[in-house]
Amino acid sequence: KAIDVLTGTIIDSKSSQDSEKRIFPDFVFPIEGLRSLDLSLENDINHLQIGEQDVGNVKFHITLDDGLLALQPVQGRLWSGEIDGALILDVKPYVPTLKVNLNIRGLDYGGVTKTLGGTEVVKGQSQSIKLTLEGRGDTLNQVLGRANGQFELVDGPLELSTKYPSMYILLLL
Repeated sequence: KAIDVLTGTIIDSKSSQDSEKRIFPDFVFPIEGLRSLDLSLENDINHLQIGEQDVGNVKFHITLDDGLLALQPVQGRLWSGEIDGALILDVKPYVPTLKVNLNIRGLDYGGVTKTLGGTEVVKGQSQSIKLTLEGRGDTLNQVLGRANGQFELVDGPLELSTKYPSMYILLLL
């Protein structure tokens, strides 16, 4: 139940009035709610499922103290890849700040695309994916739209299962 209360408080159901579809849903950070609650919660999810498929496990610690929400450390395995990272949302300043650090090693691309309903056009695993991001804003889309950071991707051998590989090369450019 603590997770339900936390997600109901942190993820406000008010979304922007934009009718376009977005990869990341927009929501307004509930600043006053985050400033008024204190919380410490540790959780292990041994079988994280998407639909019928078990995609891995995650262990995390959430703390909320005087407007500083920290989800750290986050550790586990998703689609055969090892993950670790942190997410920190600070709503103490006038405009909230979000910082994200994520490291993934050995992510199975084929497993990800199959789970999300796509076809397995890429087979292989990442050696390393690193994301460092920092942004400011009152909503998730504002933060992402103003974010600065780095994204590093190191791949091992990949197999493209198509007879038109030039199409993928153009997509990567």
